[in-house]
Amino acid sequence: MTDNKRYTESEELVLASALVFQGDKNADEIREGLSPDDFQNALAREVFKAVCVLQDKGEPLGPAAILTECEKVNPQVTADAIEVLSYEVISAYDIPECIRRVRSASLSRKLSSLLSDGIKSLIAHEEPETVAADLEQRLKAITEAGKSPIVTAMEASVELADHRHSLETGGTAFIPTGYNGLDSVFGGGLIRGGFYIVAARPGVGKTALALGVTDQVANKLGYRVTFISLEMRTVELMARCAAMRSGISSTDLLLRQHLTEEENARLLDAVTVIGSTGPSFNRVNRMTVNEIGFIARRSKAELLIIDYLGLIQGEGRSRYEKVTDISNQLKALALNLNIPILCLAQLNRDAVEDEVPKMSDLRDSGAIEQDADGVLLLYR
Repeated sequence: MTDNKRYTESEELVLASALVFQGDKNADEIREGLSPDDFQNALAREVFKAVCVLQDKGEPLGPAAILTECEKVNPQVTADAIEVLSYEVISAYDIPECIRRVRSASLSRKLSSLLSDGIKSLIAHEEPETVAADLEQRLKAITEAGKSPIVTAMEASVELADHRHSLETGGTAFIPTGYNGLDSVFGGGLIRGGFYIVAARPGVGKTALALGVTDQVANKLGYRVTFISLEMRTVELMARCAAMRSGISSTDLLLRQHLTEEENARLLDAVTVIGSTGPSFNRVNRMTVNEIGFIARRSKAELLIIDYLGLIQGEGRSRYEKVTDISNQLKALALNLNIPILCLAQLNRDAVEDEVPKMSDLRDSGAIEQDADGVLLLYR
């Protein structure tokens, strides 16, 4: 028997168990271990979906009910096919092994497709960084899909115990910004897994504040910071970071032809400190959330700062849908990486410049204030 045939038969056996043997009990076990796209056999995939729908409705399982449900979506599913499937024989002991086989075959297909797509993208001369970010995101989704969606109270208790142990041995639930007043506003700092917005009109000082936090957190507190700028070159960012430490203006560092001997000494001291403990930056300016996440993982970031949300590449028919999707993705990224994300954003153009800004002044999406764990609005 070939492996492919063995896996296909395993798919049929798994679903036969839901059809004729202790339906709901076996269906629960199958649903916990598998998803529709784990089935290669088209009939098995349709039957699995029908089993899920019937269970969610609270209706009993059986060949007739499953056939009726399948016919609503795919009229090509016949009574004969369901009847043949229900003749399969499986014992309760065999179900876990069949689930394991189906999942293993599914994982092999997905990994093969992933590698094939990566090679095609490289042959098509796509940017290697973009290809790597996409592959990493898809690989993470594939591996996480095999995990049980249920966390028992015992497992959750172990997670809590690990968390308490981390705190009691010097760990912290927060990454401090280095500014005591700002930390107190956020209840102690930026919580791990938190998504924070700093918003203002252009020219008010969003980037200056973000770079100040970067300097404090990276150079003074010793955390790994990744600063993603989608509108400035690395040399400009570095000039602004060095200006904070050297006291020489960033304009002078970028444009003045000659510095004094004393200024050169101060600049050397500044870049030495920044170079040894400072942040990581991005090389490419047009980036998606997946690509930003790829850089954050590679740089082992403990704090991710993004300048700014409106320049992140995203999908959506309207600007509102695009920003909403990006906001959702950034919150999910913060949770997945278990680090705080501090993201700069613009206020609406019609926000009155001399008035204290409001949450409703955030540009393009109401989802930002829903997703964010904290919003800081700057004004003159």
